[in-house]
Amino acid sequence: MEEMKINGQIFTKQLDVPELIYRIQSLLPVKEAARTCVLSNSWRHTWSTIPNLRFCQYKKRLNNEQMEMYISLIRLTIERYLRDSIPIKSFDLEFNVQDKKWVPPICECVQKVTSESCLKDLYLQLIFAKDLEMTLKVRNLAYLRNLKIHVVRKDTNVLEIYHLPSLQCLDYSDPSTSLCVRKPIAFNIDSLSNMKELVLNFETIDDSIVEIINSKFPFLESLTLDMQQCISGILDITSVSLKSLSLLSDMQIYIQVCAPKLQRFHYTGRDIPGLMFPSVAPDQIKLTFKLGKRIDQ
Repeated sequence: MEEMKINGQIFTKQLDVPELIYRIQSLLPVKEAARTCVLSNSWRHTWSTIPNLRFCQYKKRLNNEQMEMYISLIRLTIERYLRDSIPIKSFDLEFNVQDKKWVPPICECVQKVTSESCLKDLYLQLIFAKDLEMTLKVRNLAYLRNLKIHVVRKDTNVLEIYHLPSLQCLDYSDPSTSLCVRKPIAFNIDSLSNMKELVLNFETIDDSIVEIINSKFPFLESLTLDMQQCISGILDITSVSLKSLSLLSDMQIYIQVCAPKLQRFHYTGRDIPGLMFPSVAPDQIKLTFKLGKRIDQ
């Protein structure tokens, strides 16, 4: 704090705080964060050591030269952080994959980041071209707490999650981009004992996904499912720890929930669902319907 005297009165002026500067710069993409160095001496070099890295693809489609520059920026930044032992706590990457030749270099960049043991938050937004198939692997991150993956695909992909003992929140989105119905993603995962919140946005939910939800997260407290269709006869959710359940669907579904600690249930859809609570009904039930036309028509 710095004291200033104006008209006989003493005021205190708060100087640039490194934590505050880091916080502001961590909300910006790398290039925008670098531009803050002109603000003052306190800002001059902090951008190059912020623990949160964000790479946002500024165009939906990049030509070969632009893509090479984008990947080079990502690769060189990661290499500098690892070389200088600068901690990476959060990594946010947006990437539009239009040609399979770009898959190996971008996977190499992600692999280098995930080798950083203090990584706590990982956010990936990936858009795949029609003829690309890919296996996403997130493994051996002891400190990772939050994992968010947004994938736009037209073909089948595989998601593998193993050895993430500290993971508390998983948010996976795989929305539909076409009129045809796709097969559910292959979702391979080991038991996550610290998982508290799970958000899944799938075009199709089948028995295998339901089995994973019921068996792999023993202490899950919040579950959100956004789906276009459920090919299981009954969507059967069973959990001894679940407190909040939110379901979104455009198709009529039948739901059975066995969750004795459930406090809140929220359903959003076009049709009235079939609801069964064999154990204990939640304290709060909220139904929201999306109408195709006005009620008075």
